[in-house]
Amino acid sequence: MKLLKLYYYFFYKVYKLFKFIEPKSESVTILKIKSSTVLGAIEILVLGSFYLYSCVFLKKTANSLSLFLLIGGPMFVMLSDWLLLTRNDKWIKYVSEFDQWPPKRNNKGSLIVLIILAVIISNFAYSAHLFEQNRSAIYGTP
Repeated sequence: MKLLKLYYYFFYKVYKLFKFIEPKSESVTILKIKSSTVLGAIEILVLGSFYLYSCVFLKKTANSLSLFLLIGGPMFVMLSDWLLLTRNDKWIKYVSEFDQWPPKRNNKGSLIVLIILAVIISNFAYSAHLFEQNRSAIYGTP
């Protein structure tokens, strides 16, 4: 599966999760906004991991790259949301395509999405742990 299609599939799974949680919600726009927000939060975790790893491996403090993260992070998330989901409403085509998949294939995809999500969250936690150790070594705090 290509990376872009995996992104759309991840969106599809989050979209379907919100649709399952709120079956009476008929507003497709609200479901799309909620799903995009969750994807944005996941993207922020990935960017945060890269940021923390760069601070650790370059032996920098958080102040040296924080302006880039504060400005570049949200801009990246908004731009990716607009390019991949909002512009031309491509997500509608992919949601209908993934709805046609057989249940067995969809279940395998759900497992892959859960594994990727667990890896992203644990990776962020580990990078934060390394960053804290690095900060303690730089400033000499316990």
